[in-house]
Amino acid sequence: MSTPSPADVMRRRPAGTGKGGQFQEKLNDAPVAPLAATPPTPADDDFLIPDLVDEIPEYVTAEDERLRAEYRDLWKRLNAKHRSSTYGEAGRLSTTSTDPAELAVLSQLQAPGISLNVAQNPATPGPVLHMLAVGESDFRDPEVRRAAVAHPNCPEATIRIVWAHRRVLDYPGIGKTAVPSAPNTPTDVLDDAAAEGDETAAERLRTVAL
Repeated sequence: MSTPSPADVMRRRPAGTGKGGQFQEKLNDAPVAPLAATPPTPADDDFLIPDLVDEIPEYVTAEDERLRAEYRDLWKRLNAKHRSSTYGEAGRLSTTSTDPAELAVLSQLQAPGISLNVAQNPATPGPVLHMLAVGESDFRDPEVRRAAVAHPNCPEATIRIVWAHRRVLDYPGIGKTAVPSAPNTPTDVLDDAAAEGDETAAERLRTVAL
C-alpha cells in the first residue's frame, strides 16, 4: 500500500520562513474574497483541526536541504550505463554494495524488497537514508521508512523531521514507534516522546541518567 510523505501533504517552504515547519500548502492563483470582519461561529458538529506538524527549526531545514543536495550529487556519479547495470544486479547490490552512488540509485528502485535492503545495508550513507525516510515517494513502504530511521547512520535532522510529522498520515507508525528506539534520536526528542507516554523513550532517558 502506498504511504505518502510529509511533502505529499504540504509543499516545501524555503528555509527560515517561520512557524509551522518546512512545508506549505500549494499556492492558488484564484482571486481571494475579502476576509469577513469576524470569523463565522462553528456549528455544533464542526471541529477545529489542530496544527499536526511541529515547528521545525531553521537549522534542521537547512540540514534537510544539504542532505538532499548530497543525495542528488550521488546520482550524478553514475552514468546511464552504470545505472543500468546496477539495476540489473539490484537484488545482490542492495545488500552487498558499499558504493554510496549505487545505493542512492537502488534506494529509489520500485522493485519488491530493494529499498528495504538499502535501508538495512550497513554501508548506506546518511543522505540516502534521509531520502528513504522523508523523501517524496508514492510507493514508499512504512517498513522502509522505519528501517531508515533505525539505521545507525541516520542523520539527526532526519529523525527530527520524522518526529515533527508523527501525527501526519503514515508517520504515526514511524515517529511514535521507530524514533524512540532509534540509536541517533537526540535527548530532547526522547524527552518529548516520554512526555507523551512512550515507555521506550522513558527507559532510555533513565539509562542515560545513571
